[in-house]
Amino acid sequence: MQILPDNILKCMNAEDRRLYAKGQLTAEQAIERHCAHEEKELHKNFENWCLRHRHYLGYSHSRMDKATTTKVGLSDFHVWSAKAHCFVEFKSEHGTLSKAQEAFIGEQERLGVPVLVTTDYLKAINFVTSALFPDQMAMVPGKPLIEVLTEPAT
Repeated sequence: MQILPDNILKCMNAEDRRLYAKGQLTAEQAIERHCAHEEKELHKNFENWCLRHRHYLGYSHSRMDKATTTKVGLSDFHVWSAKAHCFVEFKSEHGTLSKAQEAFIGEQERLGVPVLVTTDYLKAINFVTSALFPDQMAMVPGKPLIEVLTEPAT
C-alpha cells in the first residue's frame, strides 16, 4: 500500500480512505490521537498518585472514554482533604479548554477555589499538595507530610 500525502488524505471521503488509505491519518488527526494518548497518560499517573495517598485525600475523576455523567465542563479531577478542595484539569500540549470548562474554571476562581490547568503531572502534585495542605510541616509518623505526598512511586 502506498502512503498518501496529507493534502490527498484531506480531500478523500471516509469510504475512499478505508479502501485506498487504510489506517492512514491526516497530520491533524495524528496530532489529535497523540494528544488524547498523552492526556490519558497524565490522568492515569495522577489518579495512581491519588490512590497511593488515599489516606490523606479523596478525589473524583471522570473517565475519558465515556460521555460524562457529571456537569459538562467540570475539571478532570476534584481533589479534597478534610479542610480544603481544589480542581485539576489536564490538557495535552495542543489541548484547549472548551467554553464550558472556561466557564466552570471562572466560577471556581470567583468562589476562591484553587484550579490548575496543566500539562505537567508533577506540577499537579505540587499544586494539590500546597492547596490541600498549606501547613506543609504537618507530620506523618517521622516525616513531614509534604515529603510523603511528593515522594516518587517505588
